[in-house]
Amino acid sequence: MDHFANILSARTAVGHDKDGNVVLVQVDGKSSTDGVSLYDMEILLKEFGLVNAINLDGGGSSTLVINGTTANYPYDSCDDQNFACDRKVSTVLCVHSPYCDPSDCNGHGTCSMGECLCEKNWLPPKCDQLFCSKTNCSNKGICTNEGCMCHPGFLGEDCNESCLDGWYGSMCTKQCECYNSLGCDPITGSCKCKSGFTGEKCQNSCPVGFFGVNCHLKCQCNQSCYCDPITGGCEVLHNASFYEAAICEAEKIIRQRNLIKDNVGERRKWYITMVILGIITAACLASFLLLMFCSCSCYCQNEQLLCLKNERKPQKKYRLQLPSGYLSDSLSDSETVPMQNLQKA
Repeated sequence: MDHFANILSARTAVGHDKDGNVVLVQVDGKSSTDGVSLYDMEILLKEFGLVNAINLDGGGSSTLVINGTTANYPYDSCDDQNFACDRKVSTVLCVHSPYCDPSDCNGHGTCSMGECLCEKNWLPPKCDQLFCSKTNCSNKGICTNEGCMCHPGFLGEDCNESCLDGWYGSMCTKQCECYNSLGCDPITGSCKCKSGFTGEKCQNSCPVGFFGVNCHLKCQCNQSCYCDPITGGCEVLHNASFYEAAICEAEKIIRQRNLIKDNVGERRKWYITMVILGIITAACLASFLLLMFCSCSCYCQNEQLLCLKNERKPQKKYRLQLPSGYLSDSLSDSETVPMQNLQKA
């Protein structure tokens, strides 16, 4: 017994300290050559703060395995002194840290002393749920391994910041294209028109008779059609077309007084057209009568017979000498008779 206690050898002991922590002490060595004696092992255990401990087999019988790794291995003398052989009888102490559930922490953490140390944005104890920041992206984004992926219109680590004025879309990278506006929708980019303007890009003023946001309110002015396009006030004509306002006023008066629209301009055009057509018709008729009148006729003057042929051709005159004895007193200068009707006296 004294020999066993004083011999130098590998020693293994297990115990606990005053806080209840399990303490394992292993001193490697070789019987009669290296290691510590049993008395030295006692002193060492006290220095480590162990309150209760048990010394396991020493020398070649002591084996320590930690988390599957053999710290030392029992041996015995072999026939060949160059080698150490397995000892058939030994005390083996297997020590491992507490297991995690699941053991692989779902692939998103590391098991340490029975607890999963989860990767960033994965929730303990099993590392099976993503959760970004304190508010989980404020319900305005998607939590990923890299952090919050914000929905269009939002920014920030927690997606709790809206796009700055004039910007919209994913990561607020698109610029608004609006005129006369209060900015645009941070998600879709649709323009938010100022009061008094309308259009896809707020590029148009309210038409005469309307006012307000998107020009959806109708003017309520009894004495006029137009009103202030921003406030709807009836005392101001602001940024309106006088021509459109005049047309609106005229139509309003016509409706109120049950009047008939003045079509003088249209009637004047109709009269002018009819006069022109009449002139053209008269000219055509006169030309026709003139052509009919200009057919071939014969005239007698100063007892001579003149025949005037078609005036559209060069005029040719024929002089006929009446034979003596023909009657001519009965013919006047303006009368014409066919030549075959002339008679002898």
